[in-house]
Amino acid sequence: MATTTSPGLMGPAATSRTTTSNASGIIFMAFAISFFAMQNGLVKWLAADYGTVQIVFFRHAFALLPIGYFLWRSGGISLLRSSRKPEHLLRSLLSLVSTGSIFYAFGQMPLANATAIAFTVPIFITALSVPLLGEQVGWRRWGAVFVGFAGVLVVLRPGPDMLDPASLLIIGACLIIAYTMILSRQMSRTEHTATIAGYVTLVSVAVTGAILPFTWIAPTPTDWLLFAGIGLLGGLGFLLVTHAYRISQAAVVAPFEYIHILWAITLGYLVWGEIPGTNVAIGALIVIASGLYIVHRETVRGRPPLARRKLHPRV
Repeated sequence: MATTTSPGLMGPAATSRTTTSNASGIIFMAFAISFFAMQNGLVKWLAADYGTVQIVFFRHAFALLPIGYFLWRSGGISLLRSSRKPEHLLRSLLSLVSTGSIFYAFGQMPLANATAIAFTVPIFITALSVPLLGEQVGWRRWGAVFVGFAGVLVVLRPGPDMLDPASLLIIGACLIIAYTMILSRQMSRTEHTATIAGYVTLVSVAVTGAILPFTWIAPTPTDWLLFAGIGLLGGLGFLLVTHAYRISQAAVVAPFEYIHILWAITLGYLVWGEIPGTNVAIGALIVIASGLYIVHRETVRGRPPLARRKLHPRV
């Protein structure tokens, strides 16, 4: 008869393995977030000369290499033979819209501001889990949701200029991402992570590729390398973050996603001379604290946070 070991009775060897796995997961997560941050920096750089459709196309076209490798290692092309193609198409199109919206916004506003607002995804997931999944959200997590939105308002600085189109675009994109995360959770009962990632990448390439001839601007040799960098960094970041959550406890590695704001501030300052206002720093801390508390409450309730259960959204 198989036996299980109670977490409270784990021996030194098991505890050591867990510690090692968590440490490895943190390292993988740190590299993944660094790759995503550099990807976003390249997006902002290229947005000065190229349209969003072209940037999104190359992001997914070059990401086919690491995503294709992940698909091959997970079971091969047969994983794309899904009976849930309409749901894959819906999720892929929504992912394409959210990616395009965020990439466009990166070219219109400081990286730190955009990144701080993008941290609202876990907050939206918690709010949407009630009507879409019928989950029970207690007063503590609802409090964290409202605090998180207050942090966004601090970043936006309420006033006549608060309704900045780029900021609203990111908020809308985060709402879409939260919905696709919930959709992914429902699909993951029958669909492999590689299947979902494969469909998102292929559909994005097909749709933007059809539009690309009407918006094409011939890249310089250097920009070809930068376009390749966007796709490879994004694809490799996805593989690393997926591996981090696979080998480590979600509550351990999830908080390290927030080092993204440090990257955004550093790149924004060094490349574009962007200096975040005090409101951005305070608002980002509020949003991060809210997100971390939601992760904590999900862990206390005995299950990994919804956003970490099956599929990371960065596809």
